Amino acid sequence: MFHEIVKARQPVGLDTISALAGATEELDIFSLNHDLLIERELGQRGIAFADGFGERWGDALRFNWSWNKPGTKVRLFKLHGSIDWYLFRSKQNVDQFAKVKADPDHCRDENGNRLSLLQPQPRFLTGTIVKEQSYGITVTGECFTELRKRLTTHRVLICCGYGWGDKGINVRINQWLRDAPENKLVILHKGSTDELKAKRFWFFKWHDYEHANKLSVLPKWLSECTLLDFEPVFA
Repeated sequence: MFHEIVKARQPVGLDTISALAGATEELDIFSLNHDLLIERELGQRGIAFADGFGERWGDALRFNWSWNKPGTKVRLFKLHGSIDWYLFRSKQNVDQFAKVKADPDHCRDENGNRLSLLQPQPRFLTGTIVKEQSYGITVTGECFTELRKRLTTHRVLICCGYGWGDKGINVRINQWLRDAPENKLVILHKGSTDELKAKRFWFFKWHDYEHANKLSVLPKWLSECTLLDFEPVFA
């Protein structure tokens, strides 16, 4: 699975994300993808962003909650991990997650000491129940803490491509929707809304949220959207 994801190198249809980053005062991106396409899209457009890893550690970037750096406008939270996140043990016998671009087996710290790779595979989650058990620990837990924290600062959440089958994420979105009357969910979905309503999460919620004007569907995929499509959302 990891080797197949690595092959995805060129971002396609993600320019709307860059456009939103340039048009809004603050943008928080929550992704369940493990690939590096969002990072590459933002990088190619010259858009600075924080993804939690910002402290130089020799050949790697150590996790340091870089989302919280003052002045940060665009933040990326990869809730299910990433193909470039690895767990290392330093010479001081400390275990830390770091992001690497090169071969993780040969990473060294700032003093030239070899970083001991504790797990040969990158840190990303798959499965259902087993996956959710990680939502409160390690770097994954930090991402989910930030999900809750950042959602409280926003009134609009745009979702695209989400299958609504992750209970750990669903309960957090549901809580946020009920936190304030103005909190609103916009779903990008090109197809019948019956497909969405049939999802278990929406069985007894769709009508109530739609009636309360807290839920709307934009009949397009993200790749088809422009900033004009979102003007009514943020008005």
